[in-house]
Amino acid sequence: MSTVMIGDVIREILAQHGKQQLFLEQQAVEIWPDVVGNLISRYTHKVSVSKGVLTVFVKNSALRFELNGRKSEIIEKLNDKLGAPTIKDLNIR
Repeated sequence: MSTVMIGDVIREILAQHGKQQLFLEQQAVEIWPDVVGNLISRYTHKVSVSKGVLTVFVKNSALRFELNGRKSEIIEKLNDKLGAPTIKDLNIR
């Protein structure tokens, strides 16, 4: 008897139907607080992804400046956690 992980089955079904990218983009939104930490995530809102571009609204201008300086690092961490090059750009507003 073989053991199959339910997550693997779901990923396979999504890939067969061309929905894997959408699934990974939604995952990026969900892991945003894990990647940037609770403090930063409290000052961000309306986190969304469309066509590989993660958009985040930031209430504090100093934090916005800091996040813009760390864009590539954040994108790399997100993609590492997702296990695929899903996020191509980070739009901080």
